[in-house]
Amino acid sequence: MDIVFIRDIAIRAIVGHDCWHRAKAQSISATLRISTSIHRAGQTDNIADALDYRPIYKAATALDSQQFPELISFTRAICDSALEASAGQSVEATVRLQNALLHADGVELEASMTKAQDGTPIAVWEPKTLRVADLRIPCIIGVGAHERVQKQPLIANLTISGKLVGEGHADYQVLLGTIFERFEKSSYLTIEAFVTAVAKFVIFDLGFDEVTVSARKPSVFSMADGPGVEITRTRDSFQGD
Repeated sequence: MDIVFIRDIAIRAIVGHDCWHRAKAQSISATLRISTSIHRAGQTDNIADALDYRPIYKAATALDSQQFPELISFTRAICDSALEASAGQSVEATVRLQNALLHADGVELEASMTKAQDGTPIAVWEPKTLRVADLRIPCIIGVGAHERVQKQPLIANLTISGKLVGEGHADYQVLLGTIFERFEKSSYLTIEAFVTAVAKFVIFDLGFDEVTVSARKPSVFSMADGPGVEITRTRDSFQGD
């Protein structure tokens, strides 16, 4: 199956709460990937044989200025609109809220919707991953004497999957915000211990099934963005610990 995509559609709407927990409009970036076949258009070079992406774009931007209770419902709405407006069999959406968390650069949900195979109008909806981009956590980290004196920033990125990703959270910022609250008071010698502790917290305290945690120290080298560590863990990963 081939893909026709529209990247970074700019929408402004009320989606849950902003980073100050207000029901105010915030900037949204949405990328849509429509599964279809471009075989005939590739052979004929005829626009009539190509998937018309203009109705998809119009359907997505029609969500501008509307209000949604949370990120899940907005992502489902844009998938539903794109699938209805296209001749494709399925759509994947990556939706990013720029101002969802005060200490991060955004929260992103990836999900898909597929038309039912039996011809019924019901589509199969599947939220896949929830991402937190560049969560800035100040903490005590490092083995040097100077690093034990005051906090320095760690930049963490998280990709979360499993249960709860598909459940609605009108104030999911509270759920993700607990990661910052828990670890801004922490102290570690190594990044390895930090990312392991974050993974345990996400799985056992927040109840997700799987998480990839990446963290880096941007203050270490003057000519680099910093060393870092990335791990992927599930609940089974910690059996026997």
